[in-house]
Formats: sequence, structure tokens, C-alpha cells
Amino acid sequence: MLDGSEHDDIIIHLLAHLAPERRDVFERVLAKARPAPPDIRQVEGHAQYTYDAAMGRRGWAIELLGTFRDFAPEAVAVLTDAIETFEEYDPDWGYENGEHGRVVHALSRLGDAAA
Repeated sequence: MLDGSEHDDIIIHLLAHLAPERRDVFERVLAKARPAPPDIRQVEGHAQYTYDAAMGRRGWAIELLGTFRDFAPEAVAVLTDAIETFEEYDPDWGYENGEHGRVVHALSRLGDAAA
């Protein structure tokens, strides 16, 4: 099903929830959660605004890392790095959750496996 198309992200998202014990699924999410070069794009219809699409892809992957309790040590390493290297782009994550809300949420979902 994964063919390199724009649908891969949706499929990986679903697989992470359906098969969080699979190493191959975890590896794909982990790759998306790691730092990537900026991918600056203009907001359609608002040329004066830009966004970093790489942070968008990384954001959902960071969230998904919280579903992989079987691979918590590796997930924690990437999440710890994200505290320094991930710039939150969605203000909804910061209103009640603080500067690193998305990362902390993923860590909390790992529970005692994160220790």
C-alpha cells in the first residue's frame, strides 16, 4: 500500500494505530519524527505568509510516537531531541500544554515505558 504517493502519510498514521507493535511501522514513523531540512511553502491564496511543511510532517509523527510502547527507548530518544529541535507550529498545542506540549503529550502516552 505504501507507494511513495501523498497517501503514504495517511496510511502510516492508520498503521501506527492498528499495529503499534510492528517494528517496520515504528521505523517509518520514527523517520518522519526526526529533524529534516526546512520545506518552506507559501500559504495558498496568501502569498505574504509561509510555513514549514517539514515541521508539519514532523508534528504528526511526534504525536504518533506515543503509541509505540514496545519501542519506548528509541521513541524517547527522538522525543527528547524534539524538545530542542522541533518548533511548534500549531498554537492549539501551546495554549494549555506549554511550549513543548506535543512532545510532552507523546511522552506521557508512553507512560512507565518511557522511564
